[in-house]
Amino acid sequence: SIKDDSASETLATFNNNGSVQLFYDNSQKLGTAGWGVQINGILKVLDSTDSSGTTNNLTVGTGSDLKLFHDATHSYIENSTGQLSINNSSGNISVKATDSNGDFILRVGGSTSSENAIVAVHNGEVILSFNGNTKLTTTNSGVTVTGGVVADGFTLGDNENIQFGDSNDLKIFHNGSHSYIADLGTGDLRITGSAVHIQ
Repeated sequence: SIKDDSASETLATFNNNGSVQLFYDNSQKLGTAGWGVQINGILKVLDSTDSSGTTNNLTVGTGSDLKLFHDATHSYIENSTGQLSINNSSGNISVKATDSNGDFILRVGGSTSSENAIVAVHNGEVILSFNGNTKLTTTNSGVTVTGGVVADGFTLGDNENIQFGDSNDLKIFHNGSHSYIADLGTGDLRITGSAVHIQ
């Protein structure tokens, strides 16, 4: 063991054919074992760069496959081999933007991609995109779809309606007693076809 000048506190211990312990103020902070290293406390990797310009990082894997680092502006988790899997065998997986103005943004297509796939805005909408183009947006009253909708079925409850036109000119609904096709806006209500049957 190595002690301080007063021999009252241990600085380090070295065990023959065994472990090594490093101390701070007589409290063990790092210890080696047959299976690796144990740290008691916080491990800090400063966000500075080395002589090659590489940001200091925590690296995992024989080929430095997984890196965690902070570049003084943003934090990163980077994987360069295989899939990056996040698994939880008990409970939920929670991703939080706890800043009062924080949004959740999911981008795909490469590290430099600027195309959003999913955007969840704090206290606001969720936006789903296709190839960078917005296709579905949630609103306070429902959803807004840009483009066509293909569905196996579509169900609405009583007094819920489908609306058509910029000013909701046409509505189709059931009020619990009767069914309605209501023209409430501009122009006529016209039903056309090569053969029209009303029963």
